[in-house]
Amino acid sequence: RCSVLVALGERDGMKITSFAINSAFIGGAISVESAEAILKACDVAIENQTPLIAWSEGGGQIMFESGLSLQGMTRTVLGVNEVKKNNLPYINIYTNKCYGGISASFAGVSDIAFVEKSSMVGFAGQHIVKNQTREDLKSNFQSSTELIRTGFADGEFHRKEINDKIMTILKILLKKESVSKSEENETSKLSINTQQAS
Repeated sequence: RCSVLVALGERDGMKITSFAINSAFIGGAISVESAEAILKACDVAIENQTPLIAWSEGGGQIMFESGLSLQGMTRTVLGVNEVKKNNLPYINIYTNKCYGGISASFAGVSDIAFVEKSSMVGFAGQHIVKNQTREDLKSNFQSSTELIRTGFADGEFHRKEINDKIMTILKILLKKESVSKSEENETSKLSINTQQAS
């Protein structure tokens, strides 16, 4: 019924919540129901205390739903912010092509952003930008390599490499989090022991 599929699974002993946009559904456009699915993914991640992984592609919001679909941009950003407030990692992977209200909302506020090789990512397409600015654009404009050069993405990988890269990042982030929690526990125990001793 919409362009977003949500899944909860496990890899390498780690539970992960993920959602992916299917471009076969009206070009991957985000409808009211698609936004609800993304919000559901955020809720599932928080409920199960898992990282959230997004696979983003498509042309943006479904404009025949007018302001209702545009509200999804704000609502999905707020949903992702709730995930972050719970100290859960949020990783976004840009796949080909990703434009409009997708790149300008939930996809653009991730902790870590990867881009699939040879993907095109932006807000408006090349032809629209060229017509509006009346300037000649570089041949690599909005390409995955340009995203890396400008700092818009943190890594450019082939699709077969991305899953391993995600797992490496998650293990680093979650190990750091568990170390912080252990230090907090040790500090609490030390404080209790000190109070008992006195």
